[in-house]
Amino acid sequence: MICEQARDWLLRADDPHPDRCPVRVVRAHLQSCGACRQYALDLIRVEGVVRAVPTPAAAHRSQTAFLARLNPTVPVPNPKPMPRRSRAGSWRWVVAASLFVGVATLTFFLTPTRQAHADSEIVEQLVEWNIRLSESKTPAERDRLYQEQSASLRERVQTAKLPERDQALAQQLLDHGAWLTEHDDPLDEAEHFQELADTVLDHLETTAGSSSSGPASETYARLHNKITTHGVNANMTKAERQAQQDEKKKQRLSLIEKRQKKQAEKIAVLAEKLTEAAKKHVKPGRAKHANKAAN
Repeated sequence: MICEQARDWLLRADDPHPDRCPVRVVRAHLQSCGACRQYALDLIRVEGVVRAVPTPAAAHRSQTAFLARLNPTVPVPNPKPMPRRSRAGSWRWVVAASLFVGVATLTFFLTPTRQAHADSEIVEQLVEWNIRLSESKTPAERDRLYQEQSASLRERVQTAKLPERDQALAQQLLDHGAWLTEHDDPLDEAEHFQELADTVLDHLETTAGSSSSGPASETYARLHNKITTHGVNANMTKAERQAQQDEKKKQRLSLIEKRQKKQAEKIAVLAEKLTEAAKKHVKPGRAKHANKAAN
């Protein structure tokens, strides 16, 4: 039995309690499927809430007046007590199921979206801040930019309600910003930005393929593209000019290119799981050095 069939039976059942199910195949499914068992318990809980809502005192009077206006010549019958539950599944089950599905759907779609937007905003600002620090033309300009924004960004990270992985990424970006104020060698910067790119790609891999993590996947894809393009590749281009006569620097550049090749391979595998919005930001071999490493 599949979940859809089991849940359809639960909506029609007189008693949806999983331990009292009279149908053997349904009972076996509820014992083995935790999601459907929880669905049954949620139905019981929601129906209890619906039953607890008292009928308004004026409900019968309003119904009588409404029917009388429709056809004054037809007498309005006295209402009969409604049985607790009909055998085919009472209207209350329809209400309960509708409420449950509606609340679950709203919670499923709205809460993660709002949270993902709030989380990604500060993390994305930190990425852009790091890129601006790296692109500063002079050490003095870099130091000024750091002093102007580091305190406020750090405070926002401390007060924001971030998931654990985003909290760690935000702290890594704060530390990287401080590191940039003391280092201006493009090869050093390329290596450190590559570490950030590795971290973000790991997060993208974690969220890829999850329907509830679509916004997060798109955010990580966008951040990875920014870090790779403006952090890693931009500094590698500068470093290549300086490394023409330096074998050690050439070897370090080669190591970064190998890491980019591995990233390109991982992205190629992830591409099938990503949403179309995320795919726009991470394309294997898109960047100059990823192309070079992949050849």
